[in-house]
Amino acid sequence: MLHEEYVRIIPGADTAVLFLHGIVGTPRHFDTTLPLVHLVPENWSVYSLLLPGHGGTVDDFSASSMDVWKKYVWSTFDRLALTHEKVALVGHSMGTLFAIQLAIEKGQKIPFLFLIASPLCPRVSFAAVKHNVGLIFSRQQGDPKIHRAIAGAGSVTLTKKVWKYIPWIPNLWDLLEEARITKKMLPALCTKTIVFQSRVDELVSRRSEKYLSQCSCVRLSVLAGSTHFYYTRPEIRIVQQAFQSACNEVAQ
Repeated sequence: MLHEEYVRIIPGADTAVLFLHGIVGTPRHFDTTLPLVHLVPENWSVYSLLLPGHGGTVDDFSASSMDVWKKYVWSTFDRLALTHEKVALVGHSMGTLFAIQLAIEKGQKIPFLFLIASPLCPRVSFAAVKHNVGLIFSRQQGDPKIHRAIAGAGSVTLTKKVWKYIPWIPNLWDLLEEARITKKMLPALCTKTIVFQSRVDELVSRRSEKYLSQCSCVRLSVLAGSTHFYYTRPEIRIVQQAFQSACNEVAQ
């Protein structure tokens, strides 16, 4: 499966949308899993990025770092902000943490945040471990629909050499630290924010909803039948409609 950035820069456009995927994730999340990219107005620019170290091997991921990812996200945002009056942010999982931090730092440029599965309080459930072990050893685990969604959510080519994942630990630890930092920063958020959390998210604790709901600028919805990577068709439509509404409000 090909994982690459999708970039559509419209000369003279006043608005751009920057899509931020999660850790080990892919820009395809916003194209095939949760199709939003095609809903961006045609006269807006789009940048769906691929973080460094993603889209390659286990070793490529190990060689990258949280600092590298954040620098890439911030520099991409700054480039878009130089040529566009407004830059909306769409994030999934770790990407939501970057989006929140950017909005607090550069909120005057950001008309809205659109966040999915924000891991302010991460967790690792037994289901998550089971599915990921199944992926490594090419064995389907649990619900086939959820297994396929998880298999399509990652951009790193997996290996059965399990010792190769040990160097991932610093990056995973840094994700926990970014969640802690973002949670502490959250009261300063004042940008319009639309959030969708999943009721049966195997990687995000529902305690995250408590922190999000305390922000007056946040409109929080919970998807009853979806997980961290799998979304039911009716709930995909709900998310898509909310995204279109947010874009329409800016366009008007």
